[in-house]
Amino acid sequence: MKRIAFIFAVLTVLICLCSFSSVASVVSSEGRAPFYDTDENAWYFKGMEFCYINGYVKGTGRYTFEPSASISREGAVCILARASGEDVSGYTENYFNDTKAGEWYSKELSWAYEKGYINGIGKGEFGLGRTLTREALAVIIYNYSSENALMGENDAELSCFGDKRDISEWAVKGIEWCASNKLLEGNDKGLLMPKESVTRAQTAKIFKSFVENILISECEHSLTEPSCTKGAECRKCGIVFELPLGHLCEALSCVSGGECQRCGSFLSKDDGIHRFLSASCTKPATCRDCKTSYGNKLDHIYIPATCTTPKSCSRCYLTFGSSLGHTTYNGKCSRCGTENYRKKILDVPYIYQGNGYPNGCEAVSAVMALRYLGINISVDYFIDNLLPMGPAPTVGGIGPDPDKVYCGDPRSSGGWGCYSPVIAKAFESYLNKDHYSFYHSYDYSLKDLCDKYIDNGIPVIVWGTLNMEIATSCVKWKTSGGKTISYNRRLHCLVLVGYDNDNYYFNDPWNGKAVAYSKERAQRAFEILGNQSIAVMKK
Repeated sequence: MKRIAFIFAVLTVLICLCSFSSVASVVSSEGRAPFYDTDENAWYFKGMEFCYINGYVKGTGRYTFEPSASISREGAVCILARASGEDVSGYTENYFNDTKAGEWYSKELSWAYEKGYINGIGKGEFGLGRTLTREALAVIIYNYSSENALMGENDAELSCFGDKRDISEWAVKGIEWCASNKLLEGNDKGLLMPKESVTRAQTAKIFKSFVENILISECEHSLTEPSCTKGAECRKCGIVFELPLGHLCEALSCVSGGECQRCGSFLSKDDGIHRFLSASCTKPATCRDCKTSYGNKLDHIYIPATCTTPKSCSRCYLTFGSSLGHTTYNGKCSRCGTENYRKKILDVPYIYQGNGYPNGCEAVSAVMALRYLGINISVDYFIDNLLPMGPAPTVGGIGPDPDKVYCGDPRSSGGWGCYSPVIAKAFESYLNKDHYSFYHSYDYSLKDLCDKYIDNGIPVIVWGTLNMEIATSCVKWKTSGGKTISYNRRLHCLVLVGYDNDNYYFNDPWNGKAVAYSKERAQRAFEILGNQSIAVMKK
């Protein structure tokens, strides 16, 4: 009777394994666990499936299992309490500074502490919310098995594991017992990882082994025939070993019902399951029938940036930021070894347009160029006293000419922008012609500007697009004089400050000082805005 009671208690443990989910654990109409985030070829899948069809585990959501999620310390104690079969309702004392009476875990912690099954982490604390480690789970299973005289094997030699010394002294017996009974195994490097957190996948695998190898090892199974809704169950021990067959209904989906051709049951769309298209880095798993999304997007798999390529994702191929750029030493890059390497970057003062100028990149870039010349001028002064300004346009209606005025308010999120003649006009009115000059052009490429100006220590104001995107779509309006304006809403003004073999460098008012953009990408964005540039210099 004691063994039967213990088996029942352990089943209670397993049922509680994911009891914190609010969604019922039912086998889908297709006779399988409806988790889109599990892989049937994964090492944990049989354990997850075994625990699922026996009702030991639930999903964290209707269609998610989250195999890599961890179990908390208090959750493990609740599992132990339910496994014991004891009535813990009378245990009301709170023994730890970081726990409270009346919580979902309170009576179980009180019971376990009074029984001597648990200790805190020191200083009167239990460690509420902390994850359960592999060695702690081993001790829980060992202690409970010892109490119920289910000792199994105990012949493991821990010296074969490379991290034996990492096992806490208090956990050695538990680790030895679990390793002897193949509940805990090392990884492919021969490591037990005793202090690593236990995941839901690992827990399911461990308890499958615990049930099969310890609790029901002596049972001579006699299995029932599986049906649409019930798996093949042992008549003696009650364990389910095979999945339900699932209903046979071609019409059944998450959007339509029908009659099962096997058992005759009528199935509504609520009995169907979603057929998921796999999640990606940019979108979560989505049902191909009803388009409902579940779970989260996948994490990017990052490939580090190199001298010539930005950081990227090998899964979705998106890029992030800029390449590292070469580091020159004696004509050779010290990072990648590229020879005959040229690099020049001017130290132009940087101003961030996010500090009050959300659409003021032209004014910010102009002031950066002026400050490089030693002219102490503020962005606010430039806007208020030098920048010709007009009203914001009405798309499809009437608006000002961006070749003549700034359209809207550069300090407003509703501002637009202007083209190079407006900044040239501001310089014309402000600069002392005896000491300064500027050259306004539509004729040069970025390479020409580097050869003509950067190599001579002169930065250049240029017009491109945000992040140097290849953005060509425009909005249109007409001026009061009837001129049609085609305006690129991704317009961005920057200061060209340098180059190397692969990139051009810009003081980008949004993205930072000396930001590298690939030469091809930057040149294309520059051309989209008409090769507009202004170089300002001392005479």
